[in-house]
Amino acid sequence: MSTGNAIPLHRTPAHDRSVARRAAAALGQLLLTTIVVAGGTVAIAVALSLVLAAAPLVAAVVFWVIWRSGDVAGRRARRLRARLRRRARALGVTVLSR
Repeated sequence: MSTGNAIPLHRTPAHDRSVARRAAAALGQLLLTTIVVAGGTVAIAVALSLVLAAAPLVAAVVFWVIWRSGDVAGRRARRLRARLRRRARALGVTVLSR
């Protein structure tokens, strides 16, 4: 019964070719891994650059939306207050302003 891998006593040309094939396969896998890692690094760098470049524009848009919503909310509050005052006056109620 065998207990492990056989130890070749003589190297044959077929054995040398299989070693060369395994070395080429390992080199190909190493090259593919290197390309994938380098590509991922470049992709992450580009994504971070886009985020950093777009951050001021996004901040400006967010601040504009906040400012505009405050402006619209103030206008709505003034209109509501004026409408309530008109109703109160129509009912003969005195409205005290702050």
